[in-house]
Amino acid sequence: MTKRRPMSRVRPRVVRTIAAGVGAAVVLAAVSGSLLPMPASAATVVNVSTTSDVVDGDTGSVSALINTPGAGANISLREAIEAADNTSGPVTIDVPAGTYTLTTGVGFGQLAVGTVSGSNITISGAGPGATTIAGDGTDRVLSLDPNLVGNVTVAISGVTITGGHDQDGFGGAGIIGGNPSPPDTTTLSNCVVTNNTTTSSSSTNSPGGGIQYIGGALSIDSCTISDNSSGSSPGGGVDFETLSPHIGSFSLTNSTVSGNTLTNKDASAFVGGGGVHAQAEPGSTVALTGDTFTGNTATGSSTGPVGGGGLWLEGGATVTGSTFTGNQANGPANTLAGGGAINLETGSTTLSFSRIVGNSASHGPGGVLNDGVQAVTTATDNWWGCNTGPSTTGCDAATNSGGGTGSLTTGPWLKLTATAVPTKLLAGLGHTSTVTASLTHDSNNADTSGSGHHVPDGIAVGYSSTLGGVAPTNNTLSSGTATMTYTAGVTTGNGGATATVDHQSVTAAIGVGIAPTITSADNATFTATLANTFTVTATGTPAPTFSEAGTLPGTVSLNSAGVLSGTFPQIAGSTTYPITITASNGYGIDATQSFTRRRSPAPTTSPSPRGSRAPRSR
Repeated sequence: MTKRRPMSRVRPRVVRTIAAGVGAAVVLAAVSGSLLPMPASAATVVNVSTTSDVVDGDTGSVSALINTPGAGANISLREAIEAADNTSGPVTIDVPAGTYTLTTGVGFGQLAVGTVSGSNITISGAGPGATTIAGDGTDRVLSLDPNLVGNVTVAISGVTITGGHDQDGFGGAGIIGGNPSPPDTTTLSNCVVTNNTTTSSSSTNSPGGGIQYIGGALSIDSCTISDNSSGSSPGGGVDFETLSPHIGSFSLTNSTVSGNTLTNKDASAFVGGGGVHAQAEPGSTVALTGDTFTGNTATGSSTGPVGGGGLWLEGGATVTGSTFTGNQANGPANTLAGGGAINLETGSTTLSFSRIVGNSASHGPGGVLNDGVQAVTTATDNWWGCNTGPSTTGCDAATNSGGGTGSLTTGPWLKLTATAVPTKLLAGLGHTSTVTASLTHDSNNADTSGSGHHVPDGIAVGYSSTLGGVAPTNNTLSSGTATMTYTAGVTTGNGGATATVDHQSVTAAIGVGIAPTITSADNATFTATLANTFTVTATGTPAPTFSEAGTLPGTVSLNSAGVLSGTFPQIAGSTTYPITITASNGYGIDATQSFTRRRSPAPTTSPSPRGSRAPRSR
C-alpha cells in the first residue's frame, strides 16, 4: 500500500468572542444567560424603516423598540436585530428594499444574531436584487450565535450579503455561525453572498470566505455564493464542518457557487474547496442537489498543495444533478493534489446524474480525485463530456489516487444519443421528423429515465443537418432530453440530424426519398407452354422493390426486381389472371396496380400429309 505524505490541517478555532459590534443590551442578555421576558402584547414582527446604521431606540425587546423607536420614529436593521435577540419566541424582521451599509466603531461592526440560547430569528428581505446588507470592508457582516450558546435558530432570505471582512481572523467573512451542542440551525434561501474576504493570508484556520458554519444544521437553498475568498484557508465560498463527536447536517440545493477562490501558502497543509468545503463526522448528512459549481479556483503557492477547485469533501456526501464546469485546482504535485471539480478525501460519497465538464488541474485529474487511502466513491451515471467516459479524449479525468481501502467507481456513465421519428421523409414536400437528443441512457444502454433523476436542466445542445434543415439550431436539455424539427430538402439520399453536447456529437439517420409510381402497362399476354417474361417498371428513390398478390398458374412468378416470368400450362378454363402488383421503397405510400395476365393458346404445328411421297423418276 502506498502511504501518502502526512498533511496537517489545523481546525478552525471554535471559541468566538462577542464582537465589538454587539450592543450593551445584547451583552447583558448574554451574561445573564437567559432571555428577557416578552410582554404578552408584543408583536413578533418588526419592520425596518431606515437604511441608516444607528442605535437610538429602545432595543430591550421588540415591543420596546416598536413603542420607543429612535429619531424620526425609524427602526434600523441593527436595532431590530438587537431587539429580537432580547425577545423570547420567534421574531421576524422585515427588511425592505435598500442598501444597509454597516459602520464600524464601538457598538457597531458585524451584526450579532441570536445571542441567547433559544433565539429564533428570521430576517426577510425584499429579494437579493433589492435588499443588500453590506459590510464596509473592515468587519464581517453577520455573526450567528456569537456567544456559542447553542440552540439558536436563524432564517435569512431575500437579501444580498456583501463586503464582509473577518477582522478577528476567525473566517466566515460574510456569515459565521454554528454550534455543535446544543446544535444551531440556520436556513439561507433566495439569497446572494458575494465579495466577502477573510484575512488569512498564510494560515489555514480561517475558513469560509463567504460563509463558515461549524456545528449544527445549515441549509442553503436557491442562493448564489460568488466571488468570495478564504485566503489560505478552505472553503472560498462556503466552509461547513462538524466537530467530533457531534454530528450535523449540510444541504446545498438549487444554488450557484461561482468565482470563489483560495490561495494556499502553507507547505505543510493540503487545502481545498475553492467553492465549498464540507467536513462531516460519521453519521452526519451532507447533500448537494441541483447545484452549479463554475469558475471556482483553488491555487497553491510553489509549495502549498491544493485540490477540489469546486468542492472538497471530507466525510462523504450525496451529490445529485449538479454541474461542475470551469473549476480549477492549480498547485504543486502531491498525492492528494488535483480534482479541479471535486476532491474526495474521506468517507463514502455518491455522485450521480451530474455534469462534470471542462474542469482542470495543474497536477492530478481535472475532474475528480478520490483519495484511495480512505475515500469510497460511487460516481456512476454522470456526464463527463463525451461518450467514452472519464479520462478519455473529450472527457474530464477521474482518478483514484494512492493505495488502500478507498475506491472510485465511474461506470456506467451517461452517453449522448439522438433518435428521429420518423426516419424516412419525402423530398421537397416539407415533411418533418422530430429529433430527440438525450442523456438518459448509460454506457450499458440502460434507460435511466425511470430512476427519478436526470442531468441538470439547461445543458446546451447544438444541431446541424444534412439533406435538410433543422429548427431550432440550438436548444437546452430538460429532464435529460431536448427536441428539434428536421425538415427534408429536395435532394434524396441518406441524410440526418446531428446533436452536439459538450465534446460529443451523435447523428440520427434520416433518409430522404421519392415515393414509387408504377409506370409499366397494366396487362400482358403470355403464350401457354412457352417461357414468357414481362418487366414491371416504376419510378421512385431509392429504387422500389415489387411484390404481388393473387393467383399465379404454372411456374409464373414475380421477383423483387419486377420481372414476371414463367410458363403458363395448357389448361381449359379462364384465359385471364388478375393480380395486384405493389411497388415499395419505404417512402410515402406504396404504389399498387391491378394487373391482368392473359393466356393465349399454345402454338400448333401442321403435320405432313400421310402417304405422300416423291414421284419416282424413270
